Amino acid sequence: MRTVRIKGREEKTFCGFISVKNHPKKNVLVVSLSDTLLPVLPQVLARVKRLFDLYCEPNVVYEALQTMNEIRPGSCIPGIRVPGCFESFEMAVRAVLGQQITVKAAGTLAGKIAKTYGSPMETGIEGLTHTFPTAEDIIALPRPIEEHLGVLGVIASRSRCILALAQKLVSGEIVLDGSADPEHEERNVPVFDAVKKWLDIYFSGREPDFMPPVHMIGSEFRQQVWKLLREIPYGETITYGGLAKRLARERGLERMSAQAVGGAVGHNEISIIVPCHRVVGSDGSLTGYAGGIDKKKRLLMLESVNMDHFYVPTRGTAL
Repeated sequence: MRTVRIKGREEKTFCGFISVKNHPKKNVLVVSLSDTLLPVLPQVLARVKRLFDLYCEPNVVYEALQTMNEIRPGSCIPGIRVPGCFESFEMAVRAVLGQQITVKAAGTLAGKIAKTYGSPMETGIEGLTHTFPTAEDIIALPRPIEEHLGVLGVIASRSRCILALAQKLVSGEIVLDGSADPEHEERNVPVFDAVKKWLDIYFSGREPDFMPPVHMIGSEFRQQVWKLLREIPYGETITYGGLAKRLARERGLERMSAQAVGGAVGHNEISIIVPCHRVVGSDGSLTGYAGGIDKKKRLLMLESVNMDHFYVPTRGTAL
């Protein structure tokens, strides 16, 4: 059960609520809705079908994926579907909120956003009091956006991300509804072109002369470590201890734990472009690379690093 706000003909907005239940004896979904949504019934049913992936052909899906059962029996069963969403902007916001926190916590934040910036609605049903704000509602909030979403518990970087998402949806730069063409959407994201160009240059054995735009999410400490990673020159290495000394100088401290720095390096989610493979153990050990030591070795060799003083550890770590 959820609240609904849908635009009908002539941009008129209709609000109400729907309930969807399974009818196991008839293998159907039973949809109930408030009479206020009857003028937009086709739109409501279309979204319900998208939510439960009722447009797919299960037999075709099973025929294509049944070979998965040869690898892991029971992993693909007839009738499998991919869940969708009822309101794409709301789901996208929930995805942003859910980064590095629990689903429950993200749901709590989404509820706060709906109650604070959504439209109030009288349903007579406990818990159904507001519709989720639209992209236009978020754009209309005064700047800076952090002052509005921050008080609800949304960190600054995610607040800005939600605003940017709303702006691109309204401008038509990205499309999230069922009419989106995946190939078109992929081509329409400039950062993909920049990353592809960077990687093509890098894996050809040359040093790229530019850095693709990256947006890394983490604590202030991790952000500082990741910034230092990006400053390690192409074809050179640094030890975890050396990285810790640089960070200590930047923070005005006498010393910094190499283990703590190693932990932050390990949380880098943009490998290669943010070159954590250039960080090595104090004794020449090629330790601490989530992608695998063999790949770390190959990346360093690609950059023409002299490998004579490095070795692959058989056990333990040496930071």
